[in-house]
Amino acid sequence: MGKLPTRGSREVRPAGSPSPEEKWAANRAKVAFAEAFPGRLTRWSDAVGKTVDAVLDAGGTHVVVFSDGTFLITPEPALGPVVVLAALAAARPRLEPRHAEAFTTLDRLAARDRELTRRSKLDKILGAIRHNAADMPELKAAVQRLLDEWTDPPNAHG
Repeated sequence: MGKLPTRGSREVRPAGSPSPEEKWAANRAKVAFAEAFPGRLTRWSDAVGKTVDAVLDAGGTHVVVFSDGTFLITPEPALGPVVVLAALAAARPRLEPRHAEAFTTLDRLAARDRELTRRSKLDKILGAIRHNAADMPELKAAVQRLLDEWTDPPNAHG
């Protein structure tokens, strides 16, 4: 095995690893799309004259689905992306027939975000090993022992 880079040396990411900027851009794209999801109303006044088809519990908020496929996530104040995504997931069975393409796009954006998150975690783990190897000579042997003793299935720790 080659020598590991030491502190202050230029870090080289493994091929295919996302840059932090790429990871953040993927997350921002997913969030922007979810917040502007087709059919989403952002004010109760936009619902005047609409017929309510369902009110769905989305864990801490509700999704009011109207018969024309529009919907409103309550409460009305500025919602964070976690709330918007949870509301879309809760209302998906009723909204997807009218917004199938939008859900396909959201699924693609979410999958990209998950993959870049996974790859970023790998970069952080490898970076921590690289940056600490010079100060902890026993680290290489400890990592090697861990790999040699590894018997868990790949997803045993969630």
